[in-house]
Amino acid sequence: PARAVALSASRLGVERSFSLDLYNPGTGKKTTSLGLGAAAALRLAGINSKLALLRGPRRLVLVRLIDGRLVSLPLLSQTGQPLVDVRLTNAGLFFAYNVKKTAQKGRVAFVSTATLLRRF
Repeated sequence: PARAVALSASRLGVERSFSLDLYNPGTGKKTTSLGLGAAAALRLAGINSKLALLRGPRRLVLVRLIDGRLVSLPLLSQTGQPLVDVRLTNAGLFFAYNVKKTAQKGRVAFVSTATLLRRF
């Protein structure tokens, strides 16, 4: 059974217990299935044309859709604060985090898809 679903303009991702199944959203035809390995316990949080984002309480993992390779991302911001929320779009990864010692507590940051792909 499906555990989570994410949709972009060019991909439909269906997370199953141990795999991520990719479909063409225009035709509904299955294109590939990627094993999730140690990241199988995480939930699908987003997808774009090149990457899928898996999120757990203590981990963020990117899946490169061309070959299924996994890479972990830090869950703490550069200020050491935990992330509030994360979104993956075709442009890249947007994330929000809080800052303790300023008048404006929240911050939003962006990492482009090209930068994310360099982590692999």
